[in-house]
Amino acid sequence: ERLEKPTEVRSDMKLALTPHRTSGNDVMQVEGLSKQFGQHLLFENVSFEIKRGEHVAVIGDNGTGKTTLLKIINELVPMDSGIIKLGTNVEIGYYDQEHHVLHMDKTLFEEISDDYPDLTNTEIRNTLAAFLFTGEDVFKKISALSGGERGRVSLAKLMLSEANFLILDEPTNHLDITSKEILETALNAYEGTVLYVSHDRYFINKTATRILELTHQQFVNYIGNYDYYLEKKELLTPASSTESSVKTEQPSAQKLDWKQQKETQALLRKKENDLKKCEEKIETLEARSTALDEEMAKPEIATNSARLQEIAKEKEALQQSVDDLKQQAELSQGMYNDLQQELANEREAHRVDSDELAKARKLLDEVNEMQAQFAKIETMIRKRDERIEKLKASNKRLRDEVNAVREQLASVEGPNLFAYTESTEQAEALAEKEREKVASEIAAIEDDFECPDWFVAEPDPNAAPLRVDDPEFGYTEPPKKPHKPDSDAQLSLF
Repeated sequence: ERLEKPTEVRSDMKLALTPHRTSGNDVMQVEGLSKQFGQHLLFENVSFEIKRGEHVAVIGDNGTGKTTLLKIINELVPMDSGIIKLGTNVEIGYYDQEHHVLHMDKTLFEEISDDYPDLTNTEIRNTLAAFLFTGEDVFKKISALSGGERGRVSLAKLMLSEANFLILDEPTNHLDITSKEILETALNAYEGTVLYVSHDRYFINKTATRILELTHQQFVNYIGNYDYYLEKKELLTPASSTESSVKTEQPSAQKLDWKQQKETQALLRKKENDLKKCEEKIETLEARSTALDEEMAKPEIATNSARLQEIAKEKEALQQSVDDLKQQAELSQGMYNDLQQELANEREAHRVDSDELAKARKLLDEVNEMQAQFAKIETMIRKRDERIEKLKASNKRLRDEVNAVREQLASVEGPNLFAYTESTEQAEALAEKEREKVASEIAAIEDDFECPDWFVAEPDPNAAPLRVDDPEFGYTEPPKKPHKPDSDAQLSLF
């Protein structure tokens, strides 16, 4: 009698994240945080805050300090300076990508029971079963588990913690596509606060409500998901505006673009090789599955139930491996396509950046020329003001001389009156000439003082012209001249 192939039953991980209690509105506040390893500065004097209900993704290049930030918050690594304040009733649940929170010498059952002693054996087994650990699997050592299995154990502990502030470091690493989707659904339904580091753009786009990009030792805040980040990145990312940076931008940008393109090309080759390896493995496994089908068709095997069960189990394992490889191939193909598009974008961006750099350099030259003109104009203004001050002093000296002559004239009597009167007239005439000279010199200074159109403001048509006899120069109206006598008889009257 021919036995039918066993039906494959797939069980998915069951994850429900529910906080035990609600935290305050202000979950965490970071002020002036700095961290440096030796000569390598990760970030300096950074500040940000996280509110209840936010799902914040921290992104940035490798080595910028994203994981270190999470470890500092969890007091696993000391900070160099700064303050981290947690809000009221905040309870942290931490998922470590390196799974340091797991104990390698314990079994799965011991890992859960030791951290949560109030759980019964049945509750522990049910929890582990929800994460696909059943039967004798619960007595496996943590050290014997794969990366994906350790990730599921960490997620199980995270679920049991019932924390209201989840801190996750690369939570999608080693998870298959189905498990990632389950994690996405759980986080989107989670009512608490989430801060996580991830390089998975799709995962970030599905779960983040806010993004903190760590770049140039500072955080740039984006209120939105990954699509919003891509849209606003050019506007919000700080750019250097100093002359030296512009001068060195072209060679460094060319070097960086060349390096990025080389890295992208290397990743393309790696993904292409991964695809080939996956296809070769799939062909090998499918060939083995075909051989098992042929073996099951043999009459002597058809009546051997024990062998049929062994073949069925092997085929089930083969099919599982094939499915996993196909998912991996699909993921690699998607990443390969993304990398091809990224390489094309980088080449196009390099062309566009060269044009923008030329425009920036031209603009910088114009700014430098305007600054030079501005400095020249300031010098001219200073010299003009100094000259005007000297002319004011000269005019004051003349005024003092005229006033001194007037005082002497007031005390003169008799025949000497005419001499002093003439002296007064001569002094006033001389002073008038000097004032006219001062006025002409000021006018000449004003005529010689030329400014570019962008510097000179529109003149006020109602403003009075500058006069050398203004009170500003210390000028006072002279007294009326005494009447000159016509005869000695008139002299006797004095």
